[in-house]
Parts: sequence; structure tokens; C-alpha cells
Amino acid sequence: MIAYSPVKILLVDDLPENLFALELIFSKEPYFCVRANSGNEALKILLREQDFAIILIDVQMPEMDGFETVELIRETETLKHVPIIFLTASMDNLAHVFKGYQAGAVDYMIKPLIPEILKAKVAVFVDLYKKNHELLVQKEYVKALYNDLTLQNKITLELLEAKNSAELATEIAEEAKCNAESAKDMAEDIAKSKQQFLSNMSHEIRTPMNAIIGFTKVMFRTDLSPKQKEFLTAIKTSGDTLIVLINDILDLAKVEAGKMTFVQKPFKLSMSISAMLHLFEAKVLEKNLELIKEYDNRIPEVLLGDPARLHQIILNFLSNAIKFTAKGKITVHVQLLNEDEEKVTIEILITDTGIGIEENKLEKIFENFQQAATNTSSLYGGTGLGLAIVKNLVEAQGGSISIESKIGKGSTFGFKLIFQKTKDEVETETEKVELDSEIKKIKVLVVEDILLNQLLMKTLLIDYGFECGTALNGKIAIEKLETESYDIILMDLQMPEMNGIEATEYIRKKLNSKIPIIALTADVTTIDLKKCQAMGMNDYLAKPVDEELLYKKIVGLLKPIRNES
Repeated sequence: MIAYSPVKILLVDDLPENLFALELIFSKEPYFCVRANSGNEALKILLREQDFAIILIDVQMPEMDGFETVELIRETETLKHVPIIFLTASMDNLAHVFKGYQAGAVDYMIKPLIPEILKAKVAVFVDLYKKNHELLVQKEYVKALYNDLTLQNKITLELLEAKNSAELATEIAEEAKCNAESAKDMAEDIAKSKQQFLSNMSHEIRTPMNAIIGFTKVMFRTDLSPKQKEFLTAIKTSGDTLIVLINDILDLAKVEAGKMTFVQKPFKLSMSISAMLHLFEAKVLEKNLELIKEYDNRIPEVLLGDPARLHQIILNFLSNAIKFTAKGKITVHVQLLNEDEEKVTIEILITDTGIGIEENKLEKIFENFQQAATNTSSLYGGTGLGLAIVKNLVEAQGGSISIESKIGKGSTFGFKLIFQKTKDEVETETEKVELDSEIKKIKVLVVEDILLNQLLMKTLLIDYGFECGTALNGKIAIEKLETESYDIILMDLQMPEMNGIEATEYIRKKLNSKIPIIALTADVTTIDLKKCQAMGMNDYLAKPVDEELLYKKIVGLLKPIRNES
């Protein structure tokens, strides 16, 4: 039986209260915690002591942050394989996550820390450390035994050494197998954690956006002044663009693989440009900049393309131009390059008088998570992801992107895209959903825990001529179904007390009801039609809800039932 001295853990954080909290978490464990209040102090400790089972390090620290510290630690041969877990107060910056893993971290944990999870993760690495230590002790024991034996016992010693070596090799092989399985499990856990994080982010952002975009559409159907319509158009354009950005961040791999889909619908390029410029008016005034629009009037009024993707491209370029320009002007130049009977080639240039970019960095800025300088993110913000997405979006549509820049003079970002010509008219936001005269007297139960989204759904359904009831969670919905009659249910998936999945299972199995159920979900990363049908639902709608699609799905499910009866 090998006696172990307390295993050493290195805790690195610039805040004394955080170090104290970590020591408190491990106070009942047989660990010896060594504190370091900066990256420099941690490196000094590791020069003297290198027998640490694991290192827990904060990301954001003055002078030397966690990423720089870990990179220096990994340069020391004896410290290359010491497990390191990053502790961070935020994971809303995906660049930090990837940078952490590239630096050599094995895991991330978000503050405030959950003690049980932290202790469980640390325990795994401590156990691996002890097993490796045990193997080293056994190896030294065999070596010492060999040196102590006399020449007369040489044959016996060789046999014993061979036996021990075989056993040791078996143990090492088993240990390697366990380590491989543990690493596989850890990788799967990391992948699951990433998926859960993206799922939660999608839900938390899409839920309020559902109300913002939904009520904006409702407002368009009221009497508005031209100025109010202009403001509402800016709000809706911003909301639509934000949803597109969220989708791209959730699935960057899809962009890189060229699997991004593009819609083709009539839109007015001049109005799109004006709407995007209107979004930045307040910021331009705040920085005392001049925003100039130069538009080629030869461009056909209506074109066929994907306005949301175009907004996303222009949004990125304009946002960067304003961000990196302290004084002067920003010019948006839109010109017609070529035109034939079927299509036009448009070039859009965004020129600023900002800080400029070094020539050797021009190609690099279009790579994922890259910026022109290492201090750009801390000075101006951003993830370095926007331009990479823009480049993919432009090239996926058969276009090309360009850049010219001089330090201290400014930059010109441009792109060329081909748009089909069309004689179709642009659908306005004031147009209402065409109602089916055969579908009347519909009673809908909306199960949704967010009151704003309840109000939105109720407003839309009443506009359709439907009767609407509401429930804050699945439990209340079941109580209503037991006392009242409904034709269809709109069921949110994530709710307190009883969620949409649990409620649907109860309705199908306990109430034996075949009432059509449409899932409402803000999680587009894990939910699809097949999964909803497997859970007993008939269909699903992603938030923000498209009101025309909502009406079509309700009618599509109820019309066959009405015809049968």
C-alpha cells in the first residue's frame, strides 16, 4: 500500500476573494492548495515546484492573462501534460473558448462555479496523477530491488524483473486504455457542453427577439406616419439581421462548408441601403462623423436576391468603419458595373477615414477569429468572426470581396454581387396574411411562459379570427384541456414546472388526446421536425415566429380534420 502525501493543486487568480473561495471548495479534500495572485507569480512557483496534479487558472488577469500564462507553462517540457482548467466569468465570446483550447487547456468552467462539478472534475485528474505516481514508485522499487540483490540471486532477479516488467506493462497498457477512454469521454462531454451552451444561447436570444420582431410586424398593420414607418423598418431590419447573425454564430461550420442557403425574393436595393444607414445615424452623430450615400440611379428599382444576407454583409462593413473611425467621414458608394436583359452586377464600397490596416495583415483579417492587431479586441471590441462570415457569404453567392487600406489614412472594403432582374413587386410589411374562408371558429390554446410572447401570439391569432386561450406552463395547459375544448395547441418547449415535452407526453398518454400540437421553440440547434414528431407533436415553429407560416401550419393541420368530419 503506497502512502500519499496531499496532492498539490495550483490556484491562479488576481482576486484574493476568488482564491479564498477555491480553497474553501477544496477545504475538505486531501489536497494542498498553492495560491498565485498573477500569471508571473504562477510561473515563479512552477520554476521551483512542478509536482502539481492540476492547475486552475482565471482567464482575465492584469499584466499577463490566463492565455499567455498557459502558453508559457506549456513551453516547459515537464509541464506540458499537467491538466489546466480555465475559470471564466463569461463564455459569450467564442474566440476566447477556441483560444483557450489552442493554448493547452483541457476544460472551461463558468463563474460562479458549482462546487460539486468543480470537485468532480478535479478528482478525475487527481486520480490520474496518483495512478501515474504509483507507476513511477513501482518502477523505482523494481530498480532499487535489482541493485540490492547479490550476484548469486541474479537469475532469480532476472525472472522477477521480467515478471514485474510484464505486470507493469500490463498495468501501463490498462492505464493507457483507461486514459484513452477517459479522454474520449471528456471530449464527448466537452462537445455536449458546447452544444448545450449554443442551445441555451439560441433560446435566450431568440425568445425576446420573437416579441420584438413580432410586435414590429403588428405595428405595421396600424396607422403610421411616414417617420414612424421609417423607424419601424429600421427596427425590423435590425432584428432580422440580428437573427441571421445568431444563426451564423450557431453554425459557423455550415458557412465554411458552403452549405449556407440563400433566398431569392424581390427587394429594393436603394431602400435596403437607406435602412442600413438609418441604423447607424445615432452612432455617427455621437462620434461627430459624416455618413455619405452615393447611389447609382441606373440600378433597377427592384432586384431579386437575399436582402437579409445583403444587410448582414453591409452591417459588418459599416459597423467596422464606424468603430475604427474617430473623425472624418464614411462613404457608402453603390454603383452599377454591368447590366444585360437578365441580371446586373453591383459593386458596393464602404470607405472610411479611420486607423487603417497594415498591408501584411490584409489577408489575415478574413480568417476566423482574426483581427488586424492583437489588441484590437480589447480596444474596440469584436470577435474577429464578422469578416470571415462576410467573405463566405459573398463568395457563396458567386461574388468577390476587396480591400484597400493605408495606416492612418483609412480603408475601403468592397464587394461585387450579381442580382437577377425582376418585374415582380416587393411585398410590403402592411400586407396581411390571406385568410382561408373555409376555416372558421378555431379555438387555440397558447402554452407559453413569457407574457410578452403570449400577448404576441394572442394578437396574431385574434387577427386571424381565431379564439385564443393561454397557459403559463404545461400543468396549467392540462388543467384547461380537462375542462375546456380546443382545436389546436401552440406549445412552447422550455417552461417552468412542466415543460412542453412533458405536457405533450401527458396529453398523448394520459388524456389519450390526438389534438394537433405545434411546438414553439427558440432552440434551433437541437430541435427539428422528426424530433418533434417523435415527442408526439405534429409540427414545430422556430422563434421569431413567421406569422404567415404560423397561419399556414394551423390551417394545414386542421383542414383535413374538418374535411373528414
